[in-house]
Amino acid sequence: MTAMPNLKINIQQPQEMCKIKPFALAKIYLHAHRFWSSDLSKAEYAYGILVGNYQGETRVVEKVVPVLHSERSEVVFDDKFYKHWEDLNTLEEELESGLFNIGWYKVVERTPMKFRARDMRNQVKIQTEDPNAIAFLLDPRAFLNGEGFGFSIYRLEKGMSSHLHEMCENKKIPWEVPELGSDVDKTVNLIVDLVDKYNSEDPYVEEIDEGEVPDAGGYDWDGDDGYVTPDYDPNQPGFF
Repeated sequence: MTAMPNLKINIQQPQEMCKIKPFALAKIYLHAHRFWSSDLSKAEYAYGILVGNYQGETRVVEKVVPVLHSERSEVVFDDKFYKHWEDLNTLEEELESGLFNIGWYKVVERTPMKFRARDMRNQVKIQTEDPNAIAFLLDPRAFLNGEGFGFSIYRLEKGMSSHLHEMCENKKIPWEVPELGSDVDKTVNLIVDLVDKYNSEDPYVEEIDEGEVPDAGGYDWDGDDGYVTPDYDPNQPGFF
């Protein structure tokens, strides 16, 4: 009897991917450039929340919520940020949208793009709550200089450790921007809104504390010593 050959079948493992809907990406750019200046002595840095869902190994960013801006390029999120985080999750759950917070974004001003200590601290806390959560870093200078889209997406890897910490390695996640699809109406309305606001003093995009957000109850995220609390300007940007 002929022996069966020892066949080895290599099955390709699912690859991580992030899809960013066009409207969500446009809103990040608008938030970033509302406060960022090529004169870095005057630059302010925008931060916000990514809202979407998971489809297998793919993160899908459906929309974003601008949260704050600061003169600091390395803000450690405070209790107010995490209160917004929980309220947004609760609101999406009540709307039965199938969406939830899957990460956060920030503006950086450095090349090569990488996490710094306080970025790591933010990501450790968020990814401890949701191991799949991501961080989106945007360098407006690279974008304006024609160096691609100017952003990269990351998550932390535990490596040999059983838990996340500020010395973990970070992994860059490939991304793509799908065609407009269901974003067509949103994108057209965004353009109309930009045209209407062109000659006005109204901001193109608003931060969450400039709009009226429903209170979705308390949040119990443990505090952390040494947090930087950015100044909030009630006359600056909103929500959806």
